[in-house]
Amino acid sequence: KHWVCLGDTFVRRPHGKTRTMVEKDQERLEGEIAALHRSVQQKTSELCEIDPSISGGSDVHRSFSSLHGLSLDQVAEVLPETTR
Repeated sequence: KHWVCLGDTFVRRPHGKTRTMVEKDQERLEGEIAALHRSVQQKTSELCEIDPSISGGSDVHRSFSSLHGLSLDQVAEVLPETTR
């Protein structure tokens, strides 16, 4: 069993249930991040329509439009072994 923090309480849960809970939470967070990313892209496009000088080859616009999230595996590849 593993200790898991739920709010301000720690409880012991079986490994399988803990893993499932963490995986579902990770999927939910990835969905929220994707929605925020789409929102930033949409708002950046709207900003470029308002001020066309921004879209004329601006590095800022390209940076925002090419943003993407990282999966847990991609983050693990970047982090040194000692921080995992």
